[in-house]
Amino acid sequence: MKKLMSILGTLSVIASSSTAVVACGDSRDVIQLIVPEDPNAFWNELISTAENYVKTDTYKDKYTVKWTSSKQDSNNELKNTQSAIDGGAKAVIMGQNNPDQRAAAKYVVQNDVPLIAVNIPFADDCVDGEKPNFEVFQDAVEASKTMAEKIAKTLADNGVKDTDGKYKVYEIWGDPSTPTAKGRHKGFAESGKFDYSWFKNNDSQLDGGKGVDGQYLETKANELTTDHQAEIIAGADLIYAHSDSMARGALTALGKSTEGKNWLKPTVAGDGAIKLGGIIVGYDYDSLSIDQIAAWKTKPEENIFASIHMSAKELAEKSMKRAIEEIENSNQNKNKHTKEKIGVAVITALDPKS
Repeated sequence: MKKLMSILGTLSVIASSSTAVVACGDSRDVIQLIVPEDPNAFWNELISTAENYVKTDTYKDKYTVKWTSSKQDSNNELKNTQSAIDGGAKAVIMGQNNPDQRAAAKYVVQNDVPLIAVNIPFADDCVDGEKPNFEVFQDAVEASKTMAEKIAKTLADNGVKDTDGKYKVYEIWGDPSTPTAKGRHKGFAESGKFDYSWFKNNDSQLDGGKGVDGQYLETKANELTTDHQAEIIAGADLIYAHSDSMARGALTALGKSTEGKNWLKPTVAGDGAIKLGGIIVGYDYDSLSIDQIAAWKTKPEENIFASIHMSAKELAEKSMKRAIEEIENSNQNKNKHTKEKIGVAVITALDPKS
C-alpha cells in the first residue's frame, strides 16, 4: 500500500508521455531518462538520440526510453525518480540538478537499479549508496581552457589588440554552486588570457540556478546583458556564456539597440583584413548554434561567434550503451562511479570549412 501511495502521489509531476510505467501489453524494459530542466535544444537532441538508440533491430523489442523533466528542482527530481523505480524502470540515466542533493541517486542505487550520470558530474565525495555506475561527461575545465586559448588566438589574428596581454571578458555563469559552472569558469579564467578586473561587477552569476523551464537561462542572460550593456560595449572584447542558450540571450539583448549591433560588427580594412568587433561565445554547440555560427560571416550582429562542442549525441549514445550493459550484466558496476569522458572541440565562425 505504501508503494502504491508513493506512485499515486508522484504521478502529478510527470507528464503522461514520460511515466516509467509500461503500457499494458508492452513487455519492453524501460530506461528512464531524467533531465534537469524542460528541454532546450541540447536536451532535446540528447533525448531523441536516446530514443533512437533503442529503435534498432537489436533493441526495438527489448527496450523503450521514457523521459521526464525535474524542472530545475531537486524535489521534483526525487519524485520523478521514485515514480520511475516504483513503476519498474530497469535503469536510470540522470542529469542531476544539484550535486549536494543526492536523495534521487540514493533511491536508484538502494533499489539495485543501474544509475548512469549524464552531462552533469556527480560530486567526488559521493559514498557507496549514492554513486552512479558510470558518469558520462565532458571535462569542463579542459574544454573551457581549450576554448580560451583558441579564442584568444583568434582575436589576436583578427586585429583585436589586447590590454597588457589579456582580453576583456564579460562572463555569464550558470548556477555557481554546481561543478559544471565552476569547471566552465575555471579553465577559461586559469588560461591567463582574459581580464576580469576591468568590470567591477564581473561575477555575472545567475541566482541559484532556480527556474521553471529550459528558457530560464536564456532569459536571465538577456536581463544581465541588458543591465550591463553600456559597460560591455564600452569595455569588453567578448562575452563568454556558460551555455549556448545564455549566449543567445546576450545576443538578443545587444540586438535591441544600434549600439549593441555595432559592437558586434567587425570592420574590414582596405586590404580586406578583418578586425573583429565584440564576439559572443557559448558552450554546447547545440542545433541552433550550428546554424548561427555558420551564418556569422553573413550577419555577425545576429549570430553567436563560437561554441564548445559538447556532443549531446555522444553523451546519449555512451549513456545508453552503459545502461543496457548494466541491465544485462545484473548491475555489475553498482557504486563504481567510473568516469567516461567525451571529446572536446571548439567551433568558431572563422574555422576553415572541411
